[in-house]
Amino acid sequence: MAFILVAVVLSLATVPLITRLTVDASFVALLPTDAQSVRDLEQARQRMRSTSTLTIAIESPSGDVAGMRRFREAIIARLNALPNDQVGTLDSGVSPYRDFVHEYASLFVPLDDLTQLHQALEEKLDDARSRANPFYVDLGADEEDPSAALDAIIDRIRGRATHQDERFPDGMYLHPNHKLLALFLRLGASDASPTSVVNRVRHELHELSPGNYGRDLSVKLAGDVIVAQEEKEAVASELGLALLITLAGVALVVLAFFRRVRAIVLLGLGLLPGTLLSFAIASYTVPQLNLTTAFLGSVLLGNGVNPSVIWLARYFEERRAGHGIEDALERTHLSVWAATLVASGAAAAAYASLIVTDFRGFHDFGIIGGIGMVLCWISAVTFLPAGAALMDRLRPLKLPATARLFADGFVPLLRRWPGRIVIVSGLITLGAVIILGRVVASDPMEYDFRQLRSVRTPNASDTRRINASVNEILDSTTQGRGVAMLARNADDIPVLEAQLTAGRGPDYGAYRSITNLLPRDVPAKLPLLADIRGMMLELRPHASEEEQAWIDEYLPPAQQTPPRIEDIPAGAVHMFTERDGRRGLVLLVDESEEGSLWDGRYLIRWTRALRRIHFTDGERPLLVGQAPIFADMIDAVYADMPKAVLVALFMTMLLAWFGFRRKVTKAAALVSLFLGVAWMATTMAAFGMKLHFLNFIAFPITFGNGVDYPVNVLRRYENEQAEGHDVETSMLTSVQNSGGAVLLCSLTTIIGYASLYASANLAINSFGLAMSISEVTCVLSALVTVPCFLIWRARRSQG
Repeated sequence: MAFILVAVVLSLATVPLITRLTVDASFVALLPTDAQSVRDLEQARQRMRSTSTLTIAIESPSGDVAGMRRFREAIIARLNALPNDQVGTLDSGVSPYRDFVHEYASLFVPLDDLTQLHQALEEKLDDARSRANPFYVDLGADEEDPSAALDAIIDRIRGRATHQDERFPDGMYLHPNHKLLALFLRLGASDASPTSVVNRVRHELHELSPGNYGRDLSVKLAGDVIVAQEEKEAVASELGLALLITLAGVALVVLAFFRRVRAIVLLGLGLLPGTLLSFAIASYTVPQLNLTTAFLGSVLLGNGVNPSVIWLARYFEERRAGHGIEDALERTHLSVWAATLVASGAAAAAYASLIVTDFRGFHDFGIIGGIGMVLCWISAVTFLPAGAALMDRLRPLKLPATARLFADGFVPLLRRWPGRIVIVSGLITLGAVIILGRVVASDPMEYDFRQLRSVRTPNASDTRRINASVNEILDSTTQGRGVAMLARNADDIPVLEAQLTAGRGPDYGAYRSITNLLPRDVPAKLPLLADIRGMMLELRPHASEEEQAWIDEYLPPAQQTPPRIEDIPAGAVHMFTERDGRRGLVLLVDESEEGSLWDGRYLIRWTRALRRIHFTDGERPLLVGQAPIFADMIDAVYADMPKAVLVALFMTMLLAWFGFRRKVTKAAALVSLFLGVAWMATTMAAFGMKLHFLNFIAFPITFGNGVDYPVNVLRRYENEQAEGHDVETSMLTSVQNSGGAVLLCSLTTIIGYASLYASANLAINSFGLAMSISEVTCVLSALVTVPCFLIWRARRSQG
């Protein structure tokens, strides 16, 4: 009873610690802290304001622009009345920057247009001067009317300005279909958390009640702030669903195998304390859960139950044989503790091998998984026997004379066709080696990042629809896709721009800076504008009323002072402004026309090309963006793969070698391991599966499972031989009895991995599929091929 109380108290004590764990589903959380992209990002965060944006979308299906405008003014007044440290900075439209452009309108006219305007005015003025001459005689020559050329240029200049006014009517972010009007809260100026900002905005929206401003008005929130919230909520929901699927699936197969409800309770007693304690420890050993570790709870439930299944199956077998409770407990413990220790130790070693890697996605997975498998074994050999004894005393276990053994179907195969199965397995393995050689030579890595993204139903959330509409308003479908390059001071900018201009090509495209918001070619324009002003003033007395009107409208100022970076309105330079107020030290480098953010190979080229750019003293600028992060992920996986595989292979081979008394069983366990891994890799290749940051973990873990199953079968085989049975009888008995428990272990593990399909993330799905494949191949190797080989070998030795 004392053990049961300890298990209950221990489990309850872990709950507060587990609730401290948070999930970071970003790719940055997978990288080592010393990765170049992570270091750059941390330094950039100290300098730059947050780029997080909350979009307030005012919608009217009927296109009630007047109602949307009224509500816009009301919510602007409310939000502007709040301190910036509560909600951030409100971007309600382009009016400030549009007014800035209008103030310096003549300087924003393209140089080519000014040159043509200068030429047209000269011709127009020459014509006017000629007509003013009393001796001028119009000979009616077929010459182009200078007014027509001048009017065409004026229309082109006026058309550009009109286009901007039509695109942003009254400076508002209004969708072209007039059914959505947007406002943006930039959270960079806010000290509040994104959640508190969202809650405050929702409160203000509720207080205003959009329906009071238009019968079909509604307001929804979007932007990357809401995307992050929805992603976090979706991951939490998927985690819960995966756990429920695992628990329900494991309970069903356990009930089908043991045919006793108490088996579910007992296995829970042997499993849950260890699993919960491992995550409680994780709250101290890992900073937070990431994409690789978030679903590890389901994996541990499915895999960590294995020693409990083996123990309980043997206990039921001993009780069925007529042994008393104490005797059955002793016989069960003596017969399975070593096998389950070696098997769980191999699984723990496989997980723990990932700790030697720097990639956090692997490292943290190894910590939690390794600790979890050890704790699940301890829980199985302590709490489970105590629970079994207590329940057996309270209500004696009544079992049928014969058990329903999952592995019964394998026995006829082993008896009838051991030699044929060995030959077929050998041919399959030979083919697998050839296929794997070709796959490795052709690079097995996944470079298509579309295979690693989350693919939730596009219409499941208004956020995606609104964000798409906002991109149409801003005409910025590439917004946020570039790489930000940060200079140290203003003197660095020309150095960086010169290298970016010289190196532009297939690796990266154009770059943008704060100067893109200023007029270009100002030194060349100023003398042109002075001449144009003089010609327009001289022409005005001779012009028609219509011509006088456009002269008055477009007459350049007498003294045109070029605008400076400091003169640009704050709302237009959010991306280029640092925390200390400095502007203009950021360059945004776009992807090339030939490149794609989904192409890992291109991201590596793009990142390496930008990392070759440097300041005059040899230092390089900070780079921030998806490309450096993804490139570093690929490099880290490449660097850590061989390390993790070699460590996992060495540790599992060592455990397998010392886990048996006889050399033949040592060798059989290792053969089973290699066959399972080879068949798994070949099956993945046949399915077209590539290796990435998550499904690669399947290989080190498979080393553990590849030893786990043959260990339990072959240890029973050795025990049967020790009792005097021949090779074939010992092997058939082992497969028929322990094999059923092994098959159940595999089924529970497959359920744990199959539950990962509750996630919408394709990388997590791929990991679940890879591990499910490995379970099938390892079980077939342990229960069919290796036993057939030993039986076939024994028959040949007997003549």
